[in-house]
Amino acid sequence: MRRLIRRAGGNANDALLAVVLWLAFCVELATATNLDGPIAANAAIGVLLFLPLVWRRSRPVSATCAGFASAVAFSAFLTGVPGLATAIFPLVILTYSLAGYAPREHALAGLLAIAAGTAAVDVASHHTSLDDWLFPAGVFGIAWAIGRIARSRAALSRELRARTEQLERERREHEREAIAEERARIARELHDVVAHSVSVMVVQAGAARRVLDRDPDRSIEALGAVEVTGREALAEMRRLLGILRPLHASAEHQPVPSLRGLGGLVDRFRAAGLEVALDVDGEPGTLPPGVDLCAYRVVQEALTNATKHSGSGRARVAVRWDDDGVTLEVVNRRAHPAGSLGAVSGGHGLIGMRERVALCGGELEAGAADHDRFVVRARLPRRTEPVAESTSLTARSPERRAPPV
Repeated sequence: MRRLIRRAGGNANDALLAVVLWLAFCVELATATNLDGPIAANAAIGVLLFLPLVWRRSRPVSATCAGFASAVAFSAFLTGVPGLATAIFPLVILTYSLAGYAPREHALAGLLAIAAGTAAVDVASHHTSLDDWLFPAGVFGIAWAIGRIARSRAALSRELRARTEQLERERREHEREAIAEERARIARELHDVVAHSVSVMVVQAGAARRVLDRDPDRSIEALGAVEVTGREALAEMRRLLGILRPLHASAEHQPVPSLRGLGGLVDRFRAAGLEVALDVDGEPGTLPPGVDLCAYRVVQEALTNATKHSGSGRARVAVRWDDDGVTLEVVNRRAHPAGSLGAVSGGHGLIGMRERVALCGGELEAGAADHDRFVVRARLPRRTEPVAESTSLTARSPERRAPPV
């Protein structure tokens, strides 16, 4: 029933209100002594009087006109609205709804229609005295005024709510900007702390080395200064990195990923539905921590892209160790020869991969090997050379088409 009422454009609660008022109307008909016509006829016409309440919100003008038209017919042929107290209830509610839900121009025009309908009801029911005109005019006028006031208050409430939500959004945006600025400042401080402390440690260590044979006491003193400076720098780094930890991030320590955990990484992608073949060639060696982490992230990002864009659901990971470093190669078939993973080369994932590799002094190649395969190949050295800050990492590692596998 509710669904049918909604499809008809009505309101289920208003339909219930109409039924309740109509039942009260029927009770009054059963107890009244001044009825004109049969009770059944009065009750049937009364349905037309209360039915417009169902559409009083969605179609206030039409519902009000229909209600007053029914009231005129009821007064002309049967007992009439003035003879029954409950018959005026739907007209008062419709008048309030007209003022509360219709635009101002429609509400004013409807007020004139209500005045005309009231006059027609009085004439049809033969109530032409001044009191018979003043009472309904006062009742309907008050109902209309209350409806307009309620509409104005509702509009003001919506406007205030919208302004409050906008201010809240602006406050959150300003807060995010302030947090971002503060985190950037802390990051600069972290850079300054580390750079200063490492510089002091390098100077003290060099002094200790130069006087180690001639003055062991001074050498020990210099090494002690290195230790103190290192501890202070480590404590400051932990403090600042704790501040930079993302909100709601767990403080629990997680081991830094490395190529030693490559088997577990491959197993996780296999569990996600990607068939991954892992091939390791050569004796695994030791890499600097930053290079080791970079190698792990390269394979992880490449397999992630393969999961998203591989047409066959298969990939191959090859790790080749030699005396100078390690070569990583991830190959997968593309879903569409014309694009798919090839389009990812402009995405943030591959850009981040390229910059990681460049920071470690390595090289990255990514692109289509032939018409249906995509290859990511990275070469990472065992020893890293410092990268100048002014150097653009992206420019250092231009994207190249991978050679055939």
